[in-house]
Amino acid sequence: MTDITLENIKCHIEAIGCGGPVVFWGIADRGDSPVSDVVSYLREAGANCVLFAFEAENWNSDFSPWEMHTDDFDFAGCGNITLSWLKSAALPYAQALFPENDTYIIAGYSLSGLFAIWSFYETKLFKGLVCCSGSLWFDGWESYAITASAPNGSIVYLSLGGKESDSPNALMASIGNKYKKQEKLCKADKNITKTVFEMNSGGHFANPPKRISKGIIRILKELQDQ
Repeated sequence: MTDITLENIKCHIEAIGCGGPVVFWGIADRGDSPVSDVVSYLREAGANCVLFAFEAENWNSDFSPWEMHTDDFDFAGCGNITLSWLKSAALPYAQALFPENDTYIIAGYSLSGLFAIWSFYETKLFKGLVCCSGSLWFDGWESYAITASAPNGSIVYLSLGGKESDSPNALMASIGNKYKKQEKLCKADKNITKTVFEMNSGGHFANPPKRISKGIIRILKELQDQ
């Protein structure tokens, strides 16, 4: 695995198999342990891709698309800075390092999943989206998603834990309905060729690396079958 710091953001890059898309995945600032787990899952599945994981120094700030404040959390809305870095630094770096891997996927879990789907809509640069347990309860997301359009010919993978709607937090418990609405919006978007929604066992923290891997593997298969 190649570990680099690209304009002050730590990145972990691993080529898996032969060729395939580059998968950009936003993670917490915890080192490469979850990345190693995902690499193992992808290798076991015989996947062909490049995994390009990048760390957020401040999770709530770096992956929130705009400001939001609740009794329990503060989100500074600095996702635009992370997205600017993704376009101006990460993508060009990947293009130079892997010129033949010219298809791009954006993936994320929890708040990073929200950042992933927002980036998917904002940039039109990604042919695939993996949004696992994304924070679609985020204030203003539904209004944004209703007017947004996906990249042409893209594929979307959404997943959720079956127990997530049982959260005692009313905001978090709304996630089931939020996901149903997002799935409906994606299926109505003519630019999206396929939308996959999977319900997994467990709650929000039930094996995120395995669930991210499942999503990546499914997107790779769907892109290959196009």
